[in-house]
Amino acid sequence: MHMRFFLRLLAVIASVCAVILLIGTLLPRDYQLTTEVEFAVPPEVIFPHVNNLRAWQAWSSYSPEINPQLELTLGPIEEGVDASQTWAETRGSGKLWITESVPKQRVTYQVDFAKFPRMTSTIELKPTPAGTLVTWSSAGRLPNGPFYGWFGRYFPEILRADYQSSLQRLKKLVEQPAGGSEPRN
Repeated sequence: MHMRFFLRLLAVIASVCAVILLIGTLLPRDYQLTTEVEFAVPPEVIFPHVNNLRAWQAWSSYSPEINPQLELTLGPIEEGVDASQTWAETRGSGKLWITESVPKQRVTYQVDFAKFPRMTSTIELKPTPAGTLVTWSSAGRLPNGPFYGWFGRYFPEILRADYQSSLQRLKKLVEQPAGGSEPRN
């Protein structure tokens, strides 16, 4: 009697797990997110900090100063189109490279991280009466598998929070009296 109950209970648990995995496999894995922050300085003050990957180390989470476990290597070109960096950390390794650079307007880059499909991101600078609206957006697709279907519901919010933190550090950096200077090469 107890063995039959135990086997039925196992069958119910296995069925529930199978349904959860099936639903996770069917959930959308495409993501798109945008976040923005208003800066009190013009685009020409901000642009050098987003167009130069060495300068990212002062404000972006792609920085050993902000993420001490990150081993970062800059490519031979550090600024503008074809600028690149690679990194390794406990979660995996990756590469980021700039694919478009329009002075004082936008920087578009791509990221390959671990076994994730490629992500495309843009940091756009729009002049406003008060300074600049900086918009950081990303789009991509999570890998196949039931876990990523469920994770896809949270991934954009995790990334958005990371972008917001980075933009707030950049805002603080460029709005300081000496912060508007060009980043070092």
